[in-house]
Amino acid sequence: MIGDSITEMGDWDAIFPDYRIINRGVYSDNTAGLLARTDELSRVDADIAFVMIGTNDFTIRLDANGTFGRYNRIIKALAPKR
Repeated sequence: MIGDSITEMGDWDAIFPDYRIINRGVYSDNTAGLLARTDELSRVDADIAFVMIGTNDFTIRLDANGTFGRYNRIIKALAPKR
C-alpha cells in the first residue's frame, strides 16, 4: 500500500487478512513526495502495489496535468522490469 494519510491509516491487515501487507502511506504526502520515494519503494519485494495518492495535490491546488504526469511516472517507476 503506497499513498498518503488515507493509506497510512487504513487497517489493511483486517481488510486483507490472507495477505502480508506492507503499508507505506505517509501523512500529507502528494505525488511529488511519492515520486521522490520511488527508488526506495521499488526495492520492496512485492507482488502487487496499490497506489493511492493525489488527493493532497488538489488540496494544495497543484496543477492537474502535473499531478497526472507525476502519477504516470510513479506507476512506471514501480512497474516490474521486464
